[in-house]
Amino acid sequence: MTFTEVLDKLLLKEAVVEYQSLTSDKIHVRHCTIPRKFQSQGDKIVVWDIEDEAYHDIEIDTIISINPLEIL
Repeated sequence: MTFTEVLDKLLLKEAVVEYQSLTSDKIHVRHCTIPRKFQSQGDKIVVWDIEDEAYHDIEIDTIISINPLEIL
């Protein structure tokens, strides 16, 4: 997955992001969005964790999947 693909899937949209920890074998699953565009490229992407109400940076290469959420 590229930076642009991740940005397209999360910018102003909600999704469940699954990614590998950089420090362990743990798989993280977060309900995320990107509320506004403040990055244009990079090895990491900053996302807003909706449940934790905190920003996290995720290394693009560690992302396993991004599953969009339908808003009813």
